[in-house]
Amino acid sequence: MRKPLLLLLAVCLLALATHLACRRIDDSPAPAPTASTPATPTRSPSSSTPRSAGRASRPADPATLARARDAMGSDARNGSCGPYALLTDVTDAALLAACERIGSSLDRIFAERFGVAPADRPREALLLFADLAAYRSFVQQDRGAGAGYSGYARGAAGFLVTHADGRPGDEVASTLAHELTHLVERRVLGPGLPPWLSEGLAEAIGDTADASGLSPLAGLRGAEPMADRLRAAVTAGHHPDLARLTTARRAEFDKTIPSWDYETSALLVRYLLTDPHQAPPFRAYLRSLSQGAQPDTLLTHLKTDWPTLTQSFLTWLMG
Repeated sequence: MRKPLLLLLAVCLLALATHLACRRIDDSPAPAPTASTPATPTRSPSSSTPRSAGRASRPADPATLARARDAMGSDARNGSCGPYALLTDVTDAALLAACERIGSSLDRIFAERFGVAPADRPREALLLFADLAAYRSFVQQDRGAGAGYSGYARGAAGFLVTHADGRPGDEVASTLAHELTHLVERRVLGPGLPPWLSEGLAEAIGDTADASGLSPLAGLRGAEPMADRLRAAVTAGHHPDLARLTTARRAEFDKTIPSWDYETSALLVRYLLTDPHQAPPFRAYLRSLSQGAQPDTLLTHLKTDWPTLTQSFLTWLMG
């Protein structure tokens, strides 16, 4: 979600602790191969096909769709957002056309931008509310993110939800792109990504979206407000702790007041994608995650250490 995303981390932890349901529901990452325990082949001992950390997409449960339809009322209707199913009571033709453009191009843009492509097609549903009160009613029933947030994605449940009430079309399009990216992340990289990476990747798509569709990632374009906030914090004495940030769990992420975890994550990912020296190893890192590697291998791929990475990031940000 956009600050913060609801994940089903508690469910996966419980299942993992009891050695039961996570693998059965296909919703936990496979263990990373090590030198002493190679990855189990997915087809046969002679197969050279890399295993994938991604999860198959899931359609939304009919009961979830029924609750959303009830909350929307008689204006609710079915549509499409590219390959995604759409349930909405929004009538703004320009916004619906923007949704179609973003949904249709997202898998391709994700693959081009991050160097990894989903193996499975989208089956999830997008629930787009015209009325804020109806959106909040649904969120309360779903027990999802706080109703004050603009939207969230639940890939394991097969849907994302957001609203357009009183919001400019460009802002809604950006939220749609951000939350849809979380669904693609699950199909490519699996569930349970560290929050800095999950939110950073989603911002690297969402911040380039508006009602006209998705634009190329270029410098700080689209992320200027976050950059201004983080620059002001650095000038005031805040020093980003990238080691802490990249190991923070969801319950620890963006919880202090004030917090710059969200801004730092979005801008760190953008730096790693746009710097000509960092982009190739960062994309190699993402490819390794898509094949089951652990997220703590970032520095190994970048061939650096935390002080050096922090300094190069700040030089880019402040320059």
